[in-house]
Amino acid sequence: MKTVDVDAHYPQCLAFRREAYQCSFGHTDGFDDVFEDYEDRIRSRLELPEWRYEHVWLGDEIIGQLEYKAYSFEPGLGYVHLIYLAPEYRGAGIADKLQHYLAKQFLSLGCQGAILSVSKTNVRALRHYQKNGWNFLKSNCQMPPKQTDYYQVRFQSLHQC
Repeated sequence: MKTVDVDAHYPQCLAFRREAYQCSFGHTDGFDDVFEDYEDRIRSRLELPEWRYEHVWLGDEIIGQLEYKAYSFEPGLGYVHLIYLAPEYRGAGIADKLQHYLAKQFLSLGCQGAILSVSKTNVRALRHYQKNGWNFLKSNCQMPPKQTDYYQVRFQSLHQC
């Protein structure tokens, strides 16, 4: 894992985000509006100690991206904004390793667990999260028309942590 180098790799960040949006919602309608200031958001958040934007590397290739912060709407829990792995690397056990990496990072940031929002139609992601100890928390009413749900994990439920 390496902190995102926005100057060198912003196009990759945006491409990963676009593909994640497509996986989540089955289309990219509205993507450009939601992410028009994405580069500025990354740059400003990287200056804050509670935010992390990291690229997942395999050799000299960027194969994924993590975005997370050390707080959420639930006390003691961090928030995962993105877990992205390029399609050709899915199903190879890398995502499970990313889950354990995130748990260690959150624990080092003082978090006892984490929350994320996942599309109700992203069956592959839902299956992965549930397999890794994430449990339904509540519907995400901020994402019309109620397309996503919040899930949470407490790190004691991750057997390697």
